[in-house]
Amino acid sequence: MAKISKQIKLKAILEYISGNGSKTEIARRYGINRMAFQMLLAAYSTHGADVLFNPPEPTGAFRVELASWAIKNNQVV
Repeated sequence: MAKISKQIKLKAILEYISGNGSKTEIARRYGINRMAFQMLLAAYSTHGADVLFNPPEPTGAFRVELASWAIKNNQVV
């Protein structure tokens, strides 16, 4: 699988937010794994575009928050 640039990821996120397709359609269009795209959308909604260009440090609290989210949303991380 090819590495996808941050700019392409942001373009995909903004396209989804604009209502130009479903998560699955947009993820497929840009070659992004559907689950990864879903996680990008969640990160974007919480932290904004800055999360792509200046990601948060994976601290212990961050990992606990991520695990809690995964359990709450029945997701595997």
